[in-house]
Amino acid sequence: MAGIRVQVSFDDVGKPLEMLRALPDEVASKMLKAALEKAIQPAFTALGNVTPVGATSNLYRARNKKVVMYPRDRTGVGLVGYNQSGKGSASSAQGGRVRAGKDRAFHQWWIENGTRPRKIDTLANKPYQRRSKNGLVHWVSGQNGYIASSFNGLGPFSIRKQGEKFTTRPGYPKAFFVKRSQPFEIPATPRGGVARQPPVETAWNRSRPQVTSILREQLSMSLERALEAITRFSGSTVSG
Repeated sequence: MAGIRVQVSFDDVGKPLEMLRALPDEVASKMLKAALEKAIQPAFTALGNVTPVGATSNLYRARNKKVVMYPRDRTGVGLVGYNQSGKGSASSAQGGRVRAGKDRAFHQWWIENGTRPRKIDTLANKPYQRRSKNGLVHWVSGQNGYIASSFNGLGPFSIRKQGEKFTTRPGYPKAFFVKRSQPFEIPATPRGGVARQPPVETAWNRSRPQVTSILREQLSMSLERALEAITRFSGSTVSG
C-alpha cells in the first residue's frame, strides 16, 4: 500500500511511549496497535476529503489504512494511502478497456507528483470499423489528423463538432476527444491534479496534529489502565 506512513517517535509522543517500553513485549504491542488504529483515522478521513473522484472513481475506491506491528522491535507503523494496484478482480469502468476496482489506482503516483507534457505526433490516417446503433458494422475512412481521445478506453461516446472544436457526450472526464491538423502537446498535469492538492501530502499535513494528539491520549489511557491492573494484582492475596 502506498501512502502516508505514520511512525511512532519519542519526539511526537514523549513520555507515554517511553513508559510503554518498560512493559512486556506482547502487552506493549497490543497497546500500541490499538492506539495507532484510532490515531490514523483522521488521516484516513482527510485522504478521502482530498482524493479526486474522476471518471472511474478508482483512486477514491483504493483508499485504505492498516497497522503493522513489530513486537520484537517494540515498534508499530500506521499506513494510510492507496491499495497496491493490479492484484485483485476488476470490471469494465464504462464499457471500455479501462477497469474499475479497489486496486486499480495505477495513476496515484501521477496525481501525487504530476505528469510531464505528452506529445501527440502519430497521424491517425488508417480506416477503422464502427458499429452503428442498429448493430451494423461499417468501415470509416481515416481521420487524417492527430487525435487524443478516450475511445476504447473509457467506453463509447458520441461527438459533436462546433466549428473547429469537438465536444463529447458524456463530457470530460468520462470522455474526451481532441483533433488537430498538426502534432500537438497535451499540457503537463500539476502536482495534485486540477485542485493542486497532492492527496497524500495534503491529508498528512492537515491531520498530523490530530493524529499525534490521539496517539498520545490513547497511549496514556492504556498505560493508566495497565498500571491500575498491576496495582490491583500486586495488592491481592492468594488463599488456598
